[in-house]
Amino acid sequence: MMKRFLSGLLFLATISMYAHAQKNFQRGYIITNNNDTLKGYVNYKEKGYNSATIDFKHTLADKFRKYTLKECAGWGVEDLAVYRRYVVDVSQATISLSALSDKIDSSSKRDTVFLHVVQDGQNAVLFSYVDANKRRYYALERGKSEPEELTRYVYKRDGRVLTAGNYISKVQQLLWKYNPDAEERRLEGLHYVNADMISVFSKINRTERRRKRNVSTRFFAGPALQVSGVSYTGDDELAGADVKSKSGFGPAFNAGMDLFANGAAGKLFFRAELSVMMSKNELTRHTSSFISNKDIKHNIEQLNIAVTPQALYNIWNKDLLKLYVGVGAALNFTSYPKNERSEYEYQRNRTLTRDVELKSFNVSFPFRAGAVLSKHLELSASYTLPMGITDYAFYTVKVDRYQIGINYLFGKR
Repeated sequence: MMKRFLSGLLFLATISMYAHAQKNFQRGYIITNNNDTLKGYVNYKEKGYNSATIDFKHTLADKFRKYTLKECAGWGVEDLAVYRRYVVDVSQATISLSALSDKIDSSSKRDTVFLHVVQDGQNAVLFSYVDANKRRYYALERGKSEPEELTRYVYKRDGRVLTAGNYISKVQQLLWKYNPDAEERRLEGLHYVNADMISVFSKINRTERRRKRNVSTRFFAGPALQVSGVSYTGDDELAGADVKSKSGFGPAFNAGMDLFANGAAGKLFFRAELSVMMSKNELTRHTSSFISNKDIKHNIEQLNIAVTPQALYNIWNKDLLKLYVGVGAALNFTSYPKNERSEYEYQRNRTLTRDVELKSFNVSFPFRAGAVLSKHLELSASYTLPMGITDYAFYTVKVDRYQIGINYLFGKR
Protein backbone atom coordinates (compact mmCIF):
# COMPACT_ATOMS: atom_id res chain seq x y z
CA MET A 1 0.00 0.00 0.00
CA MET A 2 2.77 2.39 0.94
CA LYS A 3 4.65 1.73 -2.32
CA ARG A 4 1.55 2.40 -4.41
CA PHE A 5 0.80 5.57 -2.46
CA LEU A 6 4.34 6.91 -2.84
CA SER A 7 4.35 5.98 -6.52
CA GLY A 8 1.29 8.15 -7.00
CA LEU A 9 2.95 11.09 -5.29
CA LEU A 10 6.10 10.53 -7.34
CA PHE A 11 4.08 10.52 -10.55
CA LEU A 12 2.56 13.89 -9.73
CA ALA A 13 5.96 15.28 -8.85
CA THR A 14 7.59 14.07 -12.07
CA ILE A 15 5.09 15.92 -14.24
CA SER A 16 5.85 19.18 -12.46
CA MET A 17 8.54 20.00 -15.04
CA TYR A 18 5.86 19.95 -17.68
CA ALA A 19 3.57 21.96 -15.45
CA HIS A 20 6.13 24.73 -15.08
CA ALA A 21 5.78 25.32 -18.81
CA GLN A 22 2.00 25.37 -18.50
CA LYS A 23 0.23 28.46 -19.77
CA ASN A 24 -1.44 30.51 -17.07
CA PHE A 25 -3.83 32.88 -18.80
CA GLN A 26 -5.31 35.61 -16.63
CA ARG A 27 -7.63 38.49 -17.45
CA GLY A 28 -5.60 41.31 -18.92
CA TYR A 29 -4.92 43.50 -21.92
CA ILE A 30 -2.31 44.65 -24.40
CA ILE A 31 -1.79 48.12 -25.88
CA THR A 32 -0.94 48.18 -29.58
CA ASN A 33 1.32 50.65 -31.36
CA ASN A 34 -1.82 52.52 -32.44
CA ASN A 35 -2.64 52.96 -28.74
CA ASP A 36 -5.61 50.61 -29.00
CA THR A 37 -6.36 48.51 -25.92
CA LEU A 38 -7.18 44.87 -26.64
CA LYS A 39 -8.86 43.13 -23.73
CA GLY A 40 -8.61 39.41 -23.21
CA TYR A 41 -6.25 37.01 -21.46
CA VAL A 42 -2.50 37.24 -20.92
CA ASN A 43 -0.18 34.37 -20.03
CA TYR A 44 1.17 35.59 -16.69
CA LYS A 45 4.17 34.05 -14.94
CA GLU A 46 4.61 34.39 -11.18
CA LYS A 47 8.38 34.76 -11.18
CA GLY A 48 11.14 35.52 -13.60
CA TYR A 49 12.60 38.15 -15.88
CA ASN A 50 10.80 40.95 -17.70
CA SER A 51 9.61 39.17 -20.81
CA ALA A 52 10.18 40.54 -24.31
CA THR A 53 7.07 38.77 -25.65
CA ILE A 54 3.47 38.36 -24.50
CA ASP A 55 1.11 35.46 -25.16
CA PHE A 56 -2.37 36.93 -25.65
CA LYS A 57 -5.80 35.59 -26.62
CA HIS A 58 -9.19 37.30 -26.78
CA THR A 59 -11.06 34.41 -25.12
CA LEU A 60 -9.89 31.33 -23.27
CA ALA A 61 -11.15 29.18 -26.13
CA ASP A 62 -8.97 30.97 -28.69
CA LYS A 63 -5.45 30.06 -29.69
CA PHE A 64 -2.94 32.52 -28.33
CA ARG A 65 -0.85 34.92 -30.37
CA LYS A 66 2.64 35.96 -29.36
CA TYR A 67 3.18 39.73 -29.39
CA THR A 68 6.69 41.16 -29.47
CA LEU A 69 8.16 44.44 -28.26
CA LYS A 70 7.82 45.86 -31.76
CA GLU A 71 4.08 45.15 -31.82
CA CYS A 72 3.05 46.05 -28.29
CA ALA A 73 3.40 49.34 -26.39
CA GLY A 74 2.37 47.83 -23.09
CA TRP A 75 0.36 45.14 -21.36
CA GLY A 76 -1.16 44.29 -18.02
CA VAL A 77 -2.80 41.65 -15.87
CA GLU A 78 -5.98 42.62 -14.07
CA ASP A 79 -5.36 43.78 -10.48
CA LEU A 80 -1.74 42.65 -10.54
CA ALA A 81 0.79 43.83 -13.09
CA VAL A 82 1.31 46.67 -15.57
CA TYR A 83 4.17 46.85 -18.08
CA ARG A 84 5.11 49.73 -20.41
CA ARG A 85 7.54 49.80 -23.31
CA TYR A 86 10.44 52.25 -23.21
CA VAL A 87 13.83 52.77 -24.80
CA VAL A 88 16.23 53.13 -21.86
CA ASP A 89 19.83 52.71 -20.78
CA VAL A 90 20.32 49.29 -19.15
CA SER A 91 23.34 48.85 -16.87
CA GLN A 92 25.33 45.70 -17.65
CA ALA A 93 27.30 45.03 -14.46
CA THR A 94 26.50 41.82 -12.61
CA ILE A 95 25.84 41.49 -8.88
CA SER A 96 26.94 37.84 -8.70
CA LEU A 97 29.56 37.60 -5.96
CA SER A 98 31.65 35.11 -7.91
CA ALA A 99 31.94 37.50 -10.86
CA LEU A 100 32.54 40.81 -9.09
CA SER A 101 35.39 43.04 -10.21
CA ASP A 102 37.60 45.28 -8.09
CA LYS A 103 36.49 48.20 -10.25
CA ILE A 104 33.08 49.77 -10.71
CA ASP A 105 31.56 48.60 -13.99
CA SER A 106 29.26 51.42 -15.11
CA SER A 107 28.78 50.14 -18.66
CA SER A 108 25.29 50.23 -20.15
CA LYS A 109 23.52 49.58 -23.41
CA ARG A 110 20.58 51.21 -25.11
CA ASP A 111 17.67 48.80 -25.33
CA THR A 112 13.91 48.58 -25.80
CA VAL A 113 12.29 46.78 -22.88
CA PHE A 114 9.05 46.34 -20.98
CA LEU A 115 9.34 48.08 -17.60
CA HIS A 116 7.20 46.85 -14.72
CA VAL A 117 5.21 49.59 -12.98
CA VAL A 118 5.99 49.20 -9.28
CA GLN A 119 4.26 52.43 -8.21
CA ASP A 120 2.46 55.04 -10.30
CA GLY A 121 2.07 58.41 -8.60
CA GLN A 122 1.28 62.04 -9.29
CA ASN A 123 4.92 63.17 -9.32
CA ALA A 124 6.96 60.15 -10.39
CA VAL A 125 6.57 56.57 -11.55
CA LEU A 126 8.77 53.80 -10.13
CA PHE A 127 9.60 50.96 -12.53
CA SER A 128 11.64 47.77 -12.26
CA TYR A 129 13.45 45.71 -14.87
CA VAL A 130 14.87 42.23 -14.21
CA ASP A 131 17.08 40.16 -16.49
CA ALA A 132 19.69 37.44 -16.00
CA ASN A 133 22.12 39.94 -14.47
CA LYS A 134 20.05 41.68 -11.82
CA ARG A 135 17.08 43.80 -10.85
CA ARG A 136 17.12 47.50 -11.71
CA TYR A 137 14.86 50.38 -10.74
CA TYR A 138 13.88 53.31 -12.95
CA ALA A 139 12.20 56.63 -12.17
CA LEU A 140 10.09 58.64 -14.59
CA GLU A 141 9.44 62.16 -13.37
CA ARG A 142 6.22 63.78 -14.55
CA GLY A 143 6.78 65.89 -17.64
CA LYS A 144 9.67 63.74 -18.86
CA SER A 145 9.49 61.11 -21.58
CA GLU A 146 12.21 58.64 -20.65
CA PRO A 147 12.69 56.74 -17.38
CA GLU A 148 16.13 57.09 -15.81
CA GLU A 149 17.84 54.12 -14.22
CA LEU A 150 18.48 54.44 -10.50
CA THR A 151 21.84 52.75 -10.66
CA ARG A 152 23.43 50.52 -8.07
CA TYR A 153 26.79 48.85 -8.67
CA VAL A 154 28.44 46.11 -6.63
CA TYR A 155 32.21 45.58 -6.56
CA LYS A 156 35.00 44.16 -4.38
CA ARG A 157 37.87 45.96 -2.73
CA ASP A 158 40.34 44.62 -0.15
CA GLY A 159 38.19 41.54 0.35
CA ARG A 160 35.06 43.57 1.06
CA VAL A 161 31.89 43.84 -1.03
CA LEU A 162 30.99 47.49 -1.64
CA THR A 163 28.20 49.32 -3.44
CA ALA A 164 28.01 52.53 -5.42
CA GLY A 165 25.58 54.25 -7.77
CA ASN A 166 23.23 57.17 -8.08
CA TYR A 167 20.00 55.69 -6.76
CA ILE A 168 20.13 57.32 -3.33
CA SER A 169 21.07 60.76 -4.66
CA LYS A 170 18.43 60.65 -7.42
CA VAL A 171 15.71 59.61 -5.02
CA GLN A 172 16.88 62.27 -2.56
CA GLN A 173 16.52 64.94 -5.26
CA LEU A 174 12.97 63.84 -6.05
CA LEU A 175 12.05 63.77 -2.37
CA TRP A 176 13.41 67.27 -1.75
CA LYS A 177 11.64 68.57 -4.86
CA TYR A 178 8.18 67.15 -4.25
CA ASN A 179 7.99 66.65 -0.49
CA PRO A 180 10.63 68.73 1.32
CA ASP A 181 8.75 68.41 4.60
CA ALA A 182 8.89 64.62 4.62
CA GLU A 183 10.30 63.16 7.82
CA GLU A 184 12.52 60.75 5.93
CA ARG A 185 14.78 63.17 4.07
CA ARG A 186 18.13 61.47 4.62
CA LEU A 187 18.27 58.23 2.70
CA GLU A 188 21.70 56.74 3.38
CA GLY A 189 20.01 53.58 4.65
CA LEU A 190 17.75 53.15 1.61
CA HIS A 191 17.90 49.53 0.43
CA TYR A 192 17.60 48.55 -3.22
CA VAL A 193 14.47 46.46 -2.64
CA ASN A 194 10.78 46.87 -3.41
CA ALA A 195 9.65 47.66 0.13
CA ASP A 196 12.11 50.54 0.64
CA MET A 197 11.68 51.97 -2.85
CA ILE A 198 7.89 51.90 -2.64
CA SER A 199 8.00 53.55 0.77
CA VAL A 200 10.11 56.51 -0.37
CA PHE A 201 8.20 56.94 -3.66
CA SER A 202 5.00 57.07 -1.62
CA LYS A 203 6.49 60.14 0.06
CA ILE A 204 7.61 61.59 -3.27
CA ASN A 205 4.06 61.21 -4.55
CA ARG A 206 2.62 62.48 -1.24
CA THR A 207 0.62 59.39 -0.57
CA GLU A 208 1.11 56.69 2.03
CA ARG A 209 -1.02 54.28 0.05
CA ARG A 210 1.25 51.61 -1.27
CA ARG A 211 0.53 49.67 -4.38
CA LYS A 212 -1.89 46.95 -3.45
CA ARG A 213 -0.25 43.60 -2.88
CA ASN A 214 -2.21 40.87 -4.49
CA VAL A 215 -2.37 38.55 -1.50
CA SER A 216 -5.48 36.43 -1.16
CA THR A 217 -6.72 33.88 1.33
CA ARG A 218 -9.31 31.16 1.53
CA PHE A 219 -10.57 28.89 4.27
CA PHE A 220 -11.38 25.20 4.15
CA ALA A 221 -12.89 22.45 6.27
CA GLY A 222 -13.85 18.84 5.79
CA PRO A 223 -13.75 15.20 6.99
CA ALA A 224 -11.12 12.60 6.23
CA LEU A 225 -10.31 8.93 6.72
CA GLN A 226 -7.00 8.15 8.38
CA VAL A 227 -5.09 4.88 8.24
CA SER A 228 -2.22 4.57 10.70
CA GLY A 229 0.42 1.93 11.17
CA VAL A 230 2.52 1.17 14.25
CA SER A 231 5.83 -0.66 14.20
CA TYR A 232 8.78 -1.44 16.45
CA THR A 233 12.42 -1.09 15.43
CA GLY A 234 15.53 -2.04 17.35
CA ASP A 235 16.06 -4.63 20.08
CA ASP A 236 12.55 -5.75 21.04
CA GLU A 237 10.49 -8.88 20.52
CA LEU A 238 7.84 -6.87 18.65
CA ALA A 239 10.48 -5.76 16.14
CA GLY A 240 10.57 -9.23 14.59
CA ALA A 241 9.69 -9.98 10.98
CA ASP A 242 6.76 -12.21 11.97
CA VAL A 243 4.92 -9.50 13.91
CA LYS A 244 1.32 -9.01 12.82
CA SER A 245 0.31 -5.37 12.63
CA LYS A 246 -3.32 -4.36 12.48
CA SER A 247 -3.70 -1.01 10.74
CA GLY A 248 -5.81 1.54 12.51
CA PHE A 249 -8.70 3.12 10.62
CA GLY A 250 -10.20 6.22 12.14
CA PRO A 251 -12.01 9.47 11.41
CA ALA A 252 -10.31 12.82 11.05
CA PHE A 253 -11.40 16.41 10.60
CA ASN A 254 -9.31 19.13 8.97
CA ALA A 255 -9.76 22.90 8.82
CA GLY A 256 -7.53 25.84 8.10
CA MET A 257 -6.51 28.65 5.81
CA ASP A 258 -4.59 28.99 2.54
CA LEU A 259 -2.49 32.06 1.78
CA PHE A 260 -1.65 32.89 -1.84
CA ALA A 261 1.40 35.11 -2.17
CA ASN A 262 0.44 35.89 -5.77
CA GLY A 263 -3.31 35.88 -6.11
CA ALA A 264 -3.50 36.24 -9.86
CA ALA A 265 -1.23 33.38 -10.78
CA GLY A 266 -2.26 31.36 -7.75
CA LYS A 267 0.33 28.59 -8.13
CA LEU A 268 2.36 28.70 -4.94
CA PHE A 269 0.39 28.87 -1.72
CA PHE A 270 0.91 28.24 1.96
CA ARG A 271 -1.47 26.29 4.15
CA ALA A 272 -2.02 26.36 7.89
CA GLU A 273 -4.05 23.31 8.89
CA LEU A 274 -5.57 22.11 12.16
CA SER A 275 -6.40 18.40 12.26
CA VAL A 276 -8.09 16.15 14.80
CA MET A 277 -7.78 12.40 14.26
CA MET A 278 -8.36 9.11 16.07
CA SER A 279 -6.96 5.64 15.47
CA LYS A 280 -6.59 2.18 17.04
CA ASN A 281 -3.64 -0.10 16.37
CA GLU A 282 -2.65 -3.57 17.49
CA LEU A 283 0.64 -5.46 17.25
CA THR A 284 0.79 -9.20 18.01
CA ARG A 285 3.45 -11.89 17.91
CA HIS A 286 3.58 -15.53 18.96
CA THR A 287 6.94 -16.87 20.11
CA SER A 288 7.74 -20.49 20.83
CA SER A 289 10.86 -22.12 22.30
CA PHE A 290 11.86 -24.92 24.72
CA ILE A 291 11.50 -22.64 27.71
CA SER A 292 8.85 -20.22 26.56
CA ASN A 293 5.64 -20.20 24.58
CA LYS A 294 3.83 -16.89 24.65
CA ASP A 295 1.69 -14.31 22.87
CA ILE A 296 2.88 -10.70 22.91
CA LYS A 297 0.40 -7.92 22.24
CA HIS A 298 0.47 -4.11 22.22
CA ASN A 299 -2.79 -2.17 21.84
CA ILE A 300 -2.59 1.58 21.20
CA GLU A 301 -5.42 4.07 20.82
CA GLN A 302 -4.47 7.60 19.78
CA LEU A 303 -6.23 10.94 19.83
CA ASN A 304 -4.04 13.34 17.88
CA ILE A 305 -4.31 17.08 17.31
CA ALA A 306 -1.91 18.40 14.68
CA VAL A 307 -1.00 21.91 13.58
CA THR A 308 0.61 21.68 10.15
CA PRO A 309 2.14 24.53 8.12
CA GLN A 310 2.60 23.44 4.50
CA ALA A 311 3.98 24.74 1.21
CA LEU A 312 1.90 23.61 -1.77
CA TYR A 313 2.25 24.19 -5.50
CA ASN A 314 -0.37 23.92 -8.24
CA ILE A 315 1.29 21.90 -10.99
CA TRP A 316 -1.92 22.19 -13.01
CA ASN A 317 -3.79 25.45 -12.59
CA LYS A 318 -7.11 25.86 -14.37
CA ASP A 319 -10.41 27.21 -13.06
CA LEU A 320 -12.17 23.86 -13.36
CA LEU A 321 -9.28 21.70 -12.18
CA LYS A 322 -6.16 22.34 -10.13
CA LEU A 323 -3.62 19.67 -9.17
CA TYR A 324 -1.11 20.32 -6.42
CA VAL A 325 1.72 18.68 -4.51
CA GLY A 326 3.46 19.82 -1.36
CA VAL A 327 5.12 19.09 1.95
CA GLY A 328 4.68 20.25 5.52
CA ALA A 329 5.82 19.89 9.10
CA ALA A 330 3.19 18.73 11.60
CA LEU A 331 3.28 19.57 15.30
CA ASN A 332 1.49 16.63 16.93
CA PHE A 333 -0.14 16.74 20.36
CA THR A 334 -1.20 13.21 21.24
CA SER A 335 -3.06 11.49 24.05
CA TYR A 336 -3.42 7.71 24.43
CA PRO A 337 -6.78 6.56 25.81
CA LYS A 338 -5.39 3.04 25.61
CA ASN A 339 -1.75 1.93 25.80
CA GLU A 340 -1.49 -1.69 26.90
CA ARG A 341 1.35 -4.11 26.28
CA SER A 342 0.93 -7.65 27.59
CA GLU A 343 2.55 -11.10 27.37
CA TYR A 344 0.56 -14.29 27.92
CA GLU A 345 2.75 -17.25 28.97
CA TYR A 346 1.12 -20.58 28.15
CA GLN A 347 3.29 -22.74 30.43
CA ARG A 348 2.47 -20.72 33.53
CA ASN A 349 -0.96 -19.60 32.40
CA ARG A 350 -0.31 -16.02 33.35
CA THR A 351 -0.39 -12.56 31.76
CA LEU A 352 2.38 -10.04 32.37
CA THR A 353 2.03 -6.35 31.59
CA ARG A 354 4.73 -3.91 30.65
CA ASP A 355 4.68 -0.12 30.64
CA VAL A 356 5.67 1.60 27.40
CA GLU A 357 5.87 5.37 27.74
CA LEU A 358 4.63 7.11 24.59
CA LYS A 359 5.43 10.73 23.79
CA SER A 360 2.68 13.33 23.92
CA PHE A 361 4.44 15.64 21.45
CA ASN A 362 6.41 15.02 18.28
CA VAL A 363 7.07 16.49 14.85
CA SER A 364 6.27 14.64 11.63
CA PHE A 365 6.57 15.41 7.92
CA PRO A 366 3.56 14.83 5.67
CA PHE A 367 3.64 14.78 1.87
CA ARG A 368 0.40 15.81 0.18
CA ALA A 369 -1.16 15.68 -3.27
CA GLY A 370 -4.62 16.84 -4.20
CA ALA A 371 -7.10 18.17 -6.70
CA VAL A 372 -9.46 21.14 -6.55
CA LEU A 373 -12.61 20.88 -8.63
CA SER A 374 -14.48 24.02 -9.73
CA LYS A 375 -12.65 26.12 -7.11
CA HIS A 376 -14.62 24.82 -4.11
CA LEU A 377 -14.25 21.04 -3.78
CA GLU A 378 -10.89 19.60 -2.75
CA LEU A 379 -9.86 15.94 -2.77
CA SER A 380 -6.51 15.14 -1.20
CA ALA A 381 -4.26 12.32 -0.07
CA SER A 382 -1.28 12.52 2.24
CA TYR A 383 1.41 10.27 3.62
CA THR A 384 3.28 11.04 6.85
CA LEU A 385 6.74 9.57 7.24
CA PRO A 386 7.26 7.22 10.22
CA MET A 387 7.87 9.18 13.40
CA GLY A 388 9.18 7.89 16.70
CA ILE A 389 6.82 8.14 19.65
CA THR A 390 9.21 6.74 22.27
CA ASP A 391 12.53 7.83 23.75
CA TYR A 392 14.06 4.46 24.62
CA ALA A 393 17.70 3.75 23.79
CA PHE A 394 17.38 0.19 22.43
CA TYR A 395 14.09 0.26 20.57
CA THR A 396 11.63 2.72 19.05
CA VAL A 397 7.90 2.64 18.46
CA LYS A 398 7.03 4.40 15.22
CA VAL A 399 3.78 5.62 13.68
CA ASP A 400 3.12 6.44 10.03
CA ARG A 401 -0.13 7.74 8.57
CA TYR A 402 -2.09 7.82 5.35
CA GLN A 403 -5.05 10.10 4.93
CA ILE A 404 -7.62 10.74 2.23
CA GLY A 405 -10.00 13.62 2.68
CA ILE A 406 -12.47 16.00 1.16
CA ASN A 407 -12.66 19.71 1.91
CA TYR A 408 -15.00 22.50 1.02
CA LEU A 409 -13.11 25.67 0.09
CA PHE A 410 -14.59 28.99 1.14
CA GLY A 411 -13.60 31.95 -1.01
CA LYS A 412 -13.10 33.02 -4.61
CA ARG A 413 -9.86 31.22 -5.28
